[in-house]
Amino acid sequence: MTVEAALIMPVVLFVLIFVIYSGFAMYDRCVMEEDAVVAALRGSNMFRSTSEEIATYIQEDWIRSEAGEVMMLDDFKGRVSADLLKVEVSLEGSVTVPFRELLDDSGDPFWKIEVDAQAPRYNPGRFLRLIKIVENKNAK
Repeated sequence: MTVEAALIMPVVLFVLIFVIYSGFAMYDRCVMEEDAVVAALRGSNMFRSTSEEIATYIQEDWIRSEAGEVMMLDDFKGRVSADLLKVEVSLEGSVTVPFRELLDDSGDPFWKIEVDAQAPRYNPGRFLRLIKIVENKNAK
């Protein structure tokens, strides 16, 4: 009975720890996806701002404050690009795993999380003008 337990317990503990860390990784991925989408939407609603102002706002005020919500990420980084038509937000980080050097021998970033989100930029004045044009064409 003790020999079987000595052989089975390390496997059971390894599987249990793997499931827990996988849960942490999925939680962090969900938080990162939500943060990227919300940051892109906030940037897309800044219609009077320049692309540099939008990128600075999202990078400094939004991404830095949201970096504290992730549980198990080591190197949390965010990139923002904004132009006249859309805002793109990319977040990435690596899950903290014990003995990562042993797991990452292959060079494959198995525990790396990357999330991308984009949102179109809307100009309310232009949007209302387009609605008026469509209404006028439908009225004829």
